[in-house]
Amino acid sequence: MHALGDLPRPRHHSARTPPRADYRTRWPCVWPDTRPLVAHCHLGLGKLYRRTAQREQAQEHLTAATTMYREMGMTYWLEKAEGELKVST
Repeated sequence: MHALGDLPRPRHHSARTPPRADYRTRWPCVWPDTRPLVAHCHLGLGKLYRRTAQREQAQEHLTAATTMYREMGMTYWLEKAEGELKVST
């Protein structure tokens, strides 16, 4: 994943696009079976941001996690993520 984000940017990419955006857009397309891992990462980041009082970032990641869990039918984890989302608001 790290190596994919470090690949040279295509010419159409703006120099102002944050490098983090490259990681988000490139690697899930290469390894589509990693979606559960990506959802778990969003959940973990959401919890971390909530604990550090960064509500906006927490909400962003927890919403991403709940959306992904819902799309994949991962009901156990969906309930956990929704619980975290309720606590963060």
